[in-house]
Amino acid sequence: MLGIKSTAELAHHPQIGSIFESYVFSEYVKRKVNFELTADLYFWKDKSNKEVDILLEAGNITEAIEVKYGQTIALEYFANLENYRFLSKTPVKTSVVYGGQGIHERGNHVVYGWREF
Repeated sequence: MLGIKSTAELAHHPQIGSIFESYVFSEYVKRKVNFELTADLYFWKDKSNKEVDILLEAGNITEAIEVKYGQTIALEYFANLENYRFLSKTPVKTSVVYGGQGIHERGNHVVYGWREF
C-alpha cells in the first residue's frame, strides 16, 4: 500500500513513526487476544492535541504508553505522559516503547526497547 519494498526503504519512509506505532499497538492487541487478558486498549487526546498513544486499563490500573520510533531516549518522549498523569484522577503507570534496546528507568517512567516490551 505504501510502496515499501525493503527494510531500508521502511527505515527511511516518512510514515515510519506511524507504522511503528501501529506495529506496537497490534502487538498489544495480539497479547490481549492470545492470553485472554481483560485489559481495555484506548488512545487519549485532549482539546489541545496532546495525546497518549496507548492506554491500557485493567480494573483500577491504568498504564499510559507512548510509542516512539527513535533509537535514543529523549526527554520529549515523556511530556504527554506527564500531562496525562497530571490530569488523571487515578494513579497511572507510565512507559515508553522506543526503537532502541533494553529496559531503562527514567524518573517514574519505564522505557522498553521494541524487542523487550
